[in-house]
Amino acid sequence: MTTDVTQERLKEVLKYDPITGEFTWTVNIMCMGAKGLGERAGGTDERGYRRIRIDGKLYKEHRLAWLYMVGTFPKDQIDHTNCIKGDNRFKNLREATCRQNSMNRKIRKNNATGLKGVSAKNQGFQAQIGHENKVYYLGVFPTKETAHQAYCKKATELQGEFANFGE
Repeated sequence: MTTDVTQERLKEVLKYDPITGEFTWTVNIMCMGAKGLGERAGGTDERGYRRIRIDGKLYKEHRLAWLYMVGTFPKDQIDHTNCIKGDNRFKNLREATCRQNSMNRKIRKNNATGLKGVSAKNQGFQAQIGHENKVYYLGVFPTKETAHQAYCKKATELQGEFANFGE
């Protein structure tokens, strides 16, 4: 049975810089192509998250940063406030529920208007937002910018600090 790494063990093998968000090895772990003493630990996966293997177990770097700084793993998830998955500076990380984490997402790649929460509708632009299994239709506006303003206002009201305006 494999158990999670402790803060004590983590600090034995790695040093975390909360300003840069980088971990470096404090021990020489040269095996299977791994880097050694003083080198940056881990690598980036196919989704853009950095991961580090410790004692045979793979961890997401942002979860290790939380453990290093707070002393425990997060209760649920860690949200990257700037939406950059590999940016593990401590000031960019916050605990979040799955729902809160999903609120803080970038604009979808297939968004035709270029503004989050806005779609073309007849001769105008419709604003809408989903929250807690409900869709809020905010109206049709003459410009995409005014529709986006309505989206941003409602996102702030519903989602608070986790609102992401896609900018």
